[in-house]
Amino acid sequence: DIVVEDEIFVNTTTSLTIDIKNNGGIFDVALFSDGVPVGNQSVRSVWSDLITSVSFNWKPDKTKTHNLTVVVDTSDRVRELYENNNRLTHNVNVVRPDLYPFVITQPPHTFVNVTNDITLIINGTTDEHFNVTLTADGVVLLNRTITGIKNNLMLPVSWRPSAIGEHTLELVVDSNENMLESNESNNVLAEVVNVILPDLVAAAIEPIPVYVNATNKVILSVEGTAEYFNVSLIENETEVGKTSGIICYGSTNVTIVWKPSALGNCTLQAVIDCDNDIEETNESNNNISQNFTVVLPDIIPKQITPYVLFLNETNRITIAANGTAEGFNATLFADNRYIEKKTKLDTYNGSIWFDWIPDAKGTYNLTVCLDPDNDVTETNETNNNLTAGIIAAKRIDLELLSPLGGEIWTGIRNITWNATYEEPVSIDLLYTANLGYSWNVIAANITNNGSYMWDTGDVIDGKYQAKVIARWGAVTQEDRSDRFYVYNKNSASEWGEFHSNAGFSLSETPDTNKIAWSSNDIGAEGSSSLIVADKKIFAYCAGWQELYSDYTYLVALKESDGELLWGTQIAPRQYGSWATPTYHKGRIYVSSGRGVYCIDATKEDRGPVLWEFTFPDGGGSVNGGPAVADGKVYVGSWDGGHYYCLDARSGDARNETEIWSFKVEDKSQSVPAVAYGRVYFGDFSSESKMYSVDMDDAYELWNTTVEHNVCGSVTVSDGVVYFTTYNFNGPGRLYALDAGNGTEIWKNNIIRTDSTPAFYAPSGSTRSYVYVASGCGGHVIYCFDVKNGELIWKNEKDGLGSWTNSPAVSVDKKVFVGKEGSGGMMPEYAGLYCLNAFTGDVLWHSDVGGSSPAIANGMVYTIGDGRVYAFGSTTLPDFTVERIYVPDKINVRKTAVITAQINNIGKSSVNESFIVALTHKGRQIDKITVSSLDIGDVTNVSFNWTPQQTGNHHLMVTVDADDTVTESDPMNNWDWVDVTVGDHQPDLAVTAIDAPYVNRVGMNINITVHIENIGS
Repeated sequence: DIVVEDEIFVNTTTSLTIDIKNNGGIFDVALFSDGVPVGNQSVRSVWSDLITSVSFNWKPDKTKTHNLTVVVDTSDRVRELYENNNRLTHNVNVVRPDLYPFVITQPPHTFVNVTNDITLIINGTTDEHFNVTLTADGVVLLNRTITGIKNNLMLPVSWRPSAIGEHTLELVVDSNENMLESNESNNVLAEVVNVILPDLVAAAIEPIPVYVNATNKVILSVEGTAEYFNVSLIENETEVGKTSGIICYGSTNVTIVWKPSALGNCTLQAVIDCDNDIEETNESNNNISQNFTVVLPDIIPKQITPYVLFLNETNRITIAANGTAEGFNATLFADNRYIEKKTKLDTYNGSIWFDWIPDAKGTYNLTVCLDPDNDVTETNETNNNLTAGIIAAKRIDLELLSPLGGEIWTGIRNITWNATYEEPVSIDLLYTANLGYSWNVIAANITNNGSYMWDTGDVIDGKYQAKVIARWGAVTQEDRSDRFYVYNKNSASEWGEFHSNAGFSLSETPDTNKIAWSSNDIGAEGSSSLIVADKKIFAYCAGWQELYSDYTYLVALKESDGELLWGTQIAPRQYGSWATPTYHKGRIYVSSGRGVYCIDATKEDRGPVLWEFTFPDGGGSVNGGPAVADGKVYVGSWDGGHYYCLDARSGDARNETEIWSFKVEDKSQSVPAVAYGRVYFGDFSSESKMYSVDMDDAYELWNTTVEHNVCGSVTVSDGVVYFTTYNFNGPGRLYALDAGNGTEIWKNNIIRTDSTPAFYAPSGSTRSYVYVASGCGGHVIYCFDVKNGELIWKNEKDGLGSWTNSPAVSVDKKVFVGKEGSGGMMPEYAGLYCLNAFTGDVLWHSDVGGSSPAIANGMVYTIGDGRVYAFGSTTLPDFTVERIYVPDKINVRKTAVITAQINNIGKSSVNESFIVALTHKGRQIDKITVSSLDIGDVTNVSFNWTPQQTGNHHLMVTVDADDTVTESDPMNNWDWVDVTVGDHQPDLAVTAIDAPYVNRVGMNINITVHIENIGS
């Protein structure tokens, strides 16, 4: 069959679908229009006796009836039983397009002298260029050239009318009459709009404590729409405060400061538009009054910090104070010895600070006296002093030597440092993924031997900082690195296992729903997920939505264009189930039927089976799949109730392949998770448990009984195990357990699901997040705080998620989930959605794809309707820092210019702005916004740096520091330079004096003095 769109328009690209019934093999499909070639495609089919759909784009250039002809196997590559049924002709009528304005959408009320947002909707379909014009009483508001339209187009317009009354808005499509249309009489739409005066209303004044002789902030709630008006505070007919230039659209809060000079009760009146700048429909509702009681202040010192001060250097001592007062003094004493006095201070429940240089170590009693001169009359004059004990000690000399920042670490790496002190110190090592908002322990209270071997495989791929802390008693010193990569999973360029890297990718992702390519219908199973590795896409294909399929394949596609490379037949799936394969060192491991397969993934034209293992307990693979780590394969036998550990490299002899097995109470459905030398998996039973066993010998380290069935898989990150449970009779749970001992950290109710949680620790955020999808009894996407299980947001309005859908998160703050389609208990998917990771708002969506996504190389891959879809662009930019220039000498407390050379070595230009940042130990020194960068272009970016300490400094430059640009390789975005900062002092010397030897009295003579700076 030839499937065409309902209407086909001249000079406009239309999509044609050719449905071909085939019996396997490779063949060509050609499309002709009136005998002229339109296109030719090569089809590779896996399934026999099924329909293969082939899509063509056609752009007819004449309005008439065209004869479209499809010819299959034009080069006779396939020997067929019947060669006379390879041609099909279909007549299609090509017509002129019809563009017309559909609606002018206005706000509920249109106000004078403010910006009113209008939306224009235009209907029609064409690839031709045309003009759209919007006028208000003949004045042009919009005149735009449109480069094409598909069904409809929405255009936002802002209108700022300057007079009230009725105005005529006229929308004209194809105003220049550049196009020939089937109907030229419907191109104009006119609407009459009534523009009215605004009405500003004083809604409320927030009651607050008010203190005499102090600045108090009075907050007024304003409703209405107007721009640039003023608000006054009136007491006893006298203006005591005013805020100007207010803009309000709908509602806003206005702050007016007030400094009363007398105690007692008073009435404040707030007057909106006090200078009558705005003409309103109602001038009588602009005032509101509120009673206040003005009282005496009471300033109380609450805390003195820090506890440890360092000898022979300036220490900043901070006094936290409660109360509001202005114009008072404060004095600091150490052991009754005067240190410093501060005068004319103001505080609003804030802090006061002093500087002190102690010259002898030991314990001191610091005493602060607030308002010692009684400048402020208070309700209580007896609570102005505070004494706290502190210690003064020598600073520990500490330097972190490795990592410093910019490195890419894999495997076991050596953290090194140098710590010296007059007493023996102990060492703590920590890491952070969010610029120090939270720290996780690597090792605690270890000996100061200068090095520690860290297994970076214990953390997911990401950008991290390391910190070393040296301690002796209360004396501590710390040093930290700048950001470096941990990169064991290759998560920017690969998605090598189910829910790879805890569902988080270091790859950036597309900002639109543009599809780079889609595969043929290969029967890809929508409840499984894809693997991206070795420049290939690997998919578990079960043929159709039925419980049993004779045609179960592991299929490999070319990553660049979705071309089918090969398909390896494996055992038919059990009970309508699925599996997600995993990739490891050139091999693909996949479970299906009643066993697991190891397939050679390196070849372009075939995928030979290297070995096959049949589960000894006779069970089958159901809704899980294998995990591979340290040369071992971990996989579950569902109804056999075992998890098996196999030798990943072995042949097919069972006694050589199996290393251990572990029996659970009932069914083993999880994809095992491997972390910290352990394997984590669940038990699908009426009394479900989560297990942790030793990865080498299955020694049970702990098990924790949980509510409902552990049907899903496990995510492990930062020492916590996350998983869901499925309740057949009500809500399920999301659990967080301690990975070390299995104790419950938190749990939360969710709609029942098998979804595997995704973990995200964004840089610069005060939180880390875990995301999960539900979809059995309701469709909701949840986001929780990983620390305490607090619900941050949930998206339930868009009907997203499914019980077989697991979210994925990208480094550029996006969450990808699917939308369930048809299919009943084992659904197909009908759309991929991209959400804001912090709010859950939809950024973009597509009506195709939707299975648990895979992210790599700037692309998002997903399954829908048996096909694999790739979202993104195959031509991406790629930023690099080519070189960093620093001055020959850099002086402490003197500004130096650091210049970085930035290049775009990618395949496309960047037409959006991006940030280039200069950092030191993760702290931003300076940042520059670059507006754009073309392919191959180099630009120099200069930063100002004023170092405050002498010594060695490790400076890093990061391009696209906020991850706003989707790149082909985000791993090469930074570089570093080590600089030495000195205390270079000038030294001026007179090196010579030039003067005449003899001169007459009274004559002017020239004397030249030669001066040289011989300092450093």
